[in-house]
Amino acid sequence: METIPGYVLDFLREQFPEGTRVQLREDMESDAGVMKAGDIGTLEHIDDAGTFHVRMNDGAEVGLTMDRDGFDMLPPEITGLKLYMPMTAEIIDEDVDERYEDPEIPLDSYNLVGYRDEIEAALEREKMPEEAERGIMRWYSDPDGVNRKVLSAEFRAEVRDDRLWCVTDCKVLGRLTPKELDALKGFISGQASDGWGENFEQREIETPQGDMYVHMWQYGGDWSIQTEEERFPADRKKAEPDKKRGKAR
Repeated sequence: METIPGYVLDFLREQFPEGTRVQLREDMESDAGVMKAGDIGTLEHIDDAGTFHVRMNDGAEVGLTMDRDGFDMLPPEITGLKLYMPMTAEIIDEDVDERYEDPEIPLDSYNLVGYRDEIEAALEREKMPEEAERGIMRWYSDPDGVNRKVLSAEFRAEVRDDRLWCVTDCKVLGRLTPKELDALKGFISGQASDGWGENFEQREIETPQGDMYVHMWQYGGDWSIQTEEERFPADRKKAEPDKKRGKAR
């Protein structure tokens, strides 16, 4: 087996990350069957021998090499990524006499469902002009894959499983590596706690019961930041279609 220099592999993996779309230029046969010119698949990884391991749209897996097979790398698709965080809040009841009763009414993510519209409107008002194009990614400064791939990220409010979630709605070019996803989660967690979210929780939201202050981040074991697949695995399993399996070449 011909050995490919490490720097060449590094270049290929940087140029063609996991999730890059691949299109065949010619018909070819593999253990998975006959594939036609024009068929499209998704790159899963490039191994140490320089083989491009691709899952075709019909579910079949095939290994392609640049010196033997005719294929093109397509521009990466823009996909959506949602990251979910539970919200909490408190309402300050101005009619309560503080000498005898605590005026703060705590609300968890279940209690907040009825305030979804007010919170969503408040999130929209909090956006700065500088965030018009990329949302909170405007404040991401590292020159890395996260900055290149995550085109925009915006905070929204979404009701799911009878709870109100703070959702970071991201537009991603291609697919993030696990390391990049962890970096993105860390950045968003910081914005929710000390940056964007710290300013937001100081803005009162008027309700019939009194002024409400919403927290996108909080101490405690109930708070975490997770992808849609991590947070709602049962929903993903129900929606996932059966895939036609094939053998790798």
